[in-house]
Amino acid sequence: MTTLNNLTDFLLNWAILIFIVGMTVRLVRILRYPYKKDLSQSKGDPKYGAFYALTFAMLPWKKESTKKHWLTYMAGMIMHIGVFAVILFALVKRLDYGVELMTIVVKWIGPVALLLAFSLFIKRATLGYMKAISNFDDYFSNLLVDFYLLAGTLTAYNLEWVGLWRLAAILLLLWIPFGKIFHMLLFFISRVLFGLQFGRRGVIKHGPPITY
Repeated sequence: MTTLNNLTDFLLNWAILIFIVGMTVRLVRILRYPYKKDLSQSKGDPKYGAFYALTFAMLPWKKESTKKHWLTYMAGMIMHIGVFAVILFALVKRLDYGVELMTIVVKWIGPVALLLAFSLFIKRATLGYMKAISNFDDYFSNLLVDFYLLAGTLTAYNLEWVGLWRLAAILLLLWIPFGKIFHMLLFFISRVLFGLQFGRRGVIKHGPPITY
């Protein structure tokens, strides 16, 4: 464990640097694609459309894919909450503030999130219609997240696992700019663009948004 701790402590800063450079380069390449201005007459408020896309439109009953698969939706949400909790755990450890509280949180949510994350991997790997739309990136990204959850949870129970946690973080940082986990950034950009466009066209209108 001592060798792993020393090695990962040295490599972590380099992984963070590669992560920042990789994310920046990929985002710049995407933004360089030509923007086609919408020449149609505006029929609504694009700003409200963007607001709606980032808020009410994300409610589970607004999407056919989620309202028909509540268990999968809840599993995914808990998995993401677990990942965010472990990331926050890493930040508070670095700042040495609120460590005891986040340790308790990760001890509770970590095992549940890990179990559900792995169940989603099993679902993708066994169901025919899921296998048909999955590739190496889907499986590898899922396993990297599972590994990060596992290592972070183990560290919450015993600090001797911190080297393994750093290793999981390094692998995740190196993969995110080049794999599908890059959606952690593109998700918000795509939602805003969607909202601006459909708000401008009047598809998303002012009113009681909870009803449509």
